[in-house]
Amino acid sequence: MQRMICISLEQYNKMMESYDEAMKELRRLRRELRAIRYGDRAGREAEADDET
Repeated sequence: MQRMICISLEQYNKMMESYDEAMKELRRLRRELRAIRYGDRAGREAEADDET
């Protein structure tokens, strides 16, 4: 048996906004890790890749 949950559009939009912010933060942290691991050049290359 399956159950369904209905949420308001406003709540859904807030959830999606939070998700987008979390993904942005993850991309930033990955760039920082690459910069630490491979040097500053790798961090800048990864940043350019993320912007495209």
